[in-house]
Formats: sequence, structure tokens, C-alpha cells
Amino acid sequence: MTEMTGMTANPQAMRWLRDPGPRKLPLAYCGPTRGGVDARAFARALVAAPLIVAVVGLPLVIPLVAMVIGLPAYLLAGGPVFWLTLKALHRSGRPVTAKRLAVAGFVANLFTPVVMALVLGVFAGPLLIALNAGDFLARITLVGAVFAPLLGAVFGSSYARSTRG
Repeated sequence: MTEMTGMTANPQAMRWLRDPGPRKLPLAYCGPTRGGVDARAFARALVAAPLIVAVVGLPLVIPLVAMVIGLPAYLLAGGPVFWLTLKALHRSGRPVTAKRLAVAGFVANLFTPVVMALVLGVFAGPLLIALNAGDFLARITLVGAVFAPLLGAVFGSSYARSTRG
């Protein structure tokens, strides 16, 4: 029979048929990485940070309103800034701390109104002047100056906790 199929009675040739058993992962496995950043932990922390801040600040109601208004800016500006900060921290070998990501959140908050004003100014310049949008952007920046570092700190501690080996 082996002459017809060309297969030999070598047990190593059929090793793929054997059950390898449970897959053993190293203790420090945290998920797939992109440039040193654990993508799953990043996504979990990015989603969890506003939820944690909103739930903890529920009695004040202000964090809920701030989350609704600031969530697009958090995701569009904070997400990339946090990713680049984590990538730089992993490259340099420095630990991920809540303080470092709070500073990154504050920096992201400084640039968000500028970008929003430029984008809105290009598409709806005269309308923004009539609605006094500059005052609105200034208020958003002031509220963001409080919540952006808070979200950055919660994000940083959540990311660091989920990537601990």
C-alpha cells in the first residue's frame, strides 16, 4: 500500500494529525503587539476609561455631559496621542504610568480645539462667526483641561494593569 501512495510508515510524517494538547502561552503574554503596544489592551483601555470616569462621577452629572460632548475629541485626538505615547514608552523601555498618559491627554486637549477650529472654519466659517463658536471652543478647552488628564490617567492605569504579566 505504501508503494501506491508514496507515503512511508514514518510517524513524524503524520505529526499534524496528533492532538498537540492545550496551547501553552508564556506567562507574560498579553496579546498581539503593534510596535510594542498591545492592541487588545489598548482598545479595552480606550473604551473603559470614559466608562469608568462616567460611572465614578455619576452623582455629579458633569462627567456624563462632558463625556457626551468630549467623546469624539477623546477618540479622534486622544486615541492616536495615547498610541504614540505608548509606542514611545515601549521603545525607550520606560514603564507605562498614569502620570505620563495624563500629560499626554492634556497635550492632546491643547491641540484638539485648534484642529476643530481649522476644520470647522474651512467648512462653515461664516456660520461659526454668527454662532460665536470661538466661545464654545474655549469652554470645551477649559472643560477638557480637567477631563483629558483624568481620562489619560484612567487609560494609563487600565492599560498598565491589563498588560501586567
